[in-house]
Amino acid sequence: MKEKAVVILLAILNLVFTLSPSPAQTVAPVTTIPEQEACPGQRVEFPVTVTGFNGIGAVSLTILYNSQVLTEPQFTNTSGVISLGSSLTTPGVIRLSGFTSAAGGVSLADGATFFTLSFTFQGGVSALAFDHTYSTTCQYGGPPPGYAPLADSPKSDYFIDGEINPGAGPVITAGSNSPVNVGGTILLTATPVAGATYNWSGPGGFVSSEQNPVIGNADFSNAGEYSVTATLAGCVGPEATTSVAVIDPGACIRIDAKVYLEGALINPVTSAEYTVPMRTTLNDLQMLPGQAYQDGATIFYTPAGQPYNTEPWNYDGAEGSLFDTGGSVGDAGYPATAVDWVLVSLRNTAGAGYQKICEKAALLLSDGTIEMLEGFDCCDLDMNGNYYLVVEHRNHLLVMSHVPVQVVAGTLTYDFTTQNSYVLPGSGAIGQKEAGGIWFMFGGNGNQSQTGNSDTDINADDQSTWEIHNGKQGYRPGDYNLNGDTNSNDQIIWDRNNGRGTSVIRDY
Repeated sequence: MKEKAVVILLAILNLVFTLSPSPAQTVAPVTTIPEQEACPGQRVEFPVTVTGFNGIGAVSLTILYNSQVLTEPQFTNTSGVISLGSSLTTPGVIRLSGFTSAAGGVSLADGATFFTLSFTFQGGVSALAFDHTYSTTCQYGGPPPGYAPLADSPKSDYFIDGEINPGAGPVITAGSNSPVNVGGTILLTATPVAGATYNWSGPGGFVSSEQNPVIGNADFSNAGEYSVTATLAGCVGPEATTSVAVIDPGACIRIDAKVYLEGALINPVTSAEYTVPMRTTLNDLQMLPGQAYQDGATIFYTPAGQPYNTEPWNYDGAEGSLFDTGGSVGDAGYPATAVDWVLVSLRNTAGAGYQKICEKAALLLSDGTIEMLEGFDCCDLDMNGNYYLVVEHRNHLLVMSHVPVQVVAGTLTYDFTTQNSYVLPGSGAIGQKEAGGIWFMFGGNGNQSQTGNSDTDINADDQSTWEIHNGKQGYRPGDYNLNGDTNSNDQIIWDRNNGRGTSVIRDY
């Protein structure tokens, strides 16, 4: 009987230990607010999850947010294990608190949603951050009746903040059938996105909500940049753009430009003063191409035509062929203000690999105006495009506009006389010479074909050219002051400018 009593007692004790609760929780659960994305106007939910939520008896939480980004807050006691009271009346602050009288507290599986917050997203970024201003602002308590505070230091390990960020809208590309002739139809295109809406804008107040808008009877006012965005589920994607050029197949770019030559500005006697307008000495003496003058019994005739049909230009344009006396003494019909010929061209870029778009010889008048005798013949181009303007002269360093110049109303306008021309940054090169507030092309570059650098440098080759022509009259490359008489005053110009070079490349 004694042994049987001992066995029964051990069985009872074993049952008591089996039914006894596990030791009470001493640390707080980890409470996590998720990071979410949404689009403006959308309702967004934040399911707040817990891990290690065992034997919890009480809770007090304060969560802070940006009330400009998140509006219309709502609270849902998703788990319902604790009767939670909520305070949502203060913008940007949510206060939750509650307790349970259940013996041993309550528990939730790891990863379970404790409660849910929801808002209307207005756009922008906002944190949803647990407030740790005081140790009790966010705190869990153990089971009743004591509700002993649970350890939660450091707070950042136990209370994980959330965040709201703007959702990404559709990424699209825009296109068009540019260039479009005047009177033609502009076809704008955007990447198709199922369910998306589109918002186009463009020149002249153009707007459209179509994916692929059509603009009929196009004119120059329709040229320019068009932009479009796509919106899906309230999320606006990044802007895409496309440029549209409207051209007139019969239209050509006009040039409205001015440039000065050092040789025609300088005093040919003193080689000291520069005076505007430029001298027309070669024209006055009837030495320009196609003109003829008489010295004693001899008539000297300069072959007709623009002078750039030789190296390094090899330009074979027929400009100037009508200015021709045929060998008889006369002015060949040149305007009285004509100074000399220049070669004008457009480029698409400033540096190596440029494309020469158009080229034409033109008269240079005494006020610096470049006069195209037969039009520039630069047609079928983007009449709203941007181009570098280049001017060359047979014995001056070439120049180029310091920036690409936009064509406006069919005209490219640039004034070299009021500003320096293009200089490649860091090159140590020069653009134009300045004196008395006016800018002009460097004289003294009479040999532009001897070596690879002859056309862009003033060097010993130009001195040799002057020596060949020194003491002679007429239309000569060594006549650097353009007075029809090659002499020591021309050497003065070369000597002053010797060693100068331009960064405007010529690559014929």
